[in-house]
Amino acid sequence: MLEGVITDVRYHFIATIYFQNFSSKEELEHKLHFYFSSILADFEKWISDKLWLLSQQKPSYVDFMAYEVLDWYRTFLHRKDVFAAFPQMSAYMSRFEALPRLQAYLLSDTHLDAYCVNPFVARTEIRHRLKQII
Repeated sequence: MLEGVITDVRYHFIATIYFQNFSSKEELEHKLHFYFSSILADFEKWISDKLWLLSQQKPSYVDFMAYEVLDWYRTFLHRKDVFAAFPQMSAYMSRFEALPRLQAYLLSDTHLDAYCVNPFVARTEIRHRLKQII
């Protein structure tokens, strides 16, 4: 069930940035922030004292799905503090980024955090649309 929720969040994020028209960057960011605040509040309750979304021992594929979407959100807004109001989710993201193999990847030259959702669209359509409203 949680996998389905994360998939819905992913599609909502994609639909918002690709298919909705906004008059300003601030309007787009406000829409995303409003939606993700609700989602983060729900995740905050779900994770409470758990280490991972489905397990205490190790992350599952659902955690990787969740991390990816939450990282898209943070990357797209260019804000490291988007989880500040959600201490459990902030700790979850930090815990995830501290996984040795993931940490090595995040610090490597192959990690490109500018590629949000789709590497080709991130460089063309979205940036072009944002340039129009900025």
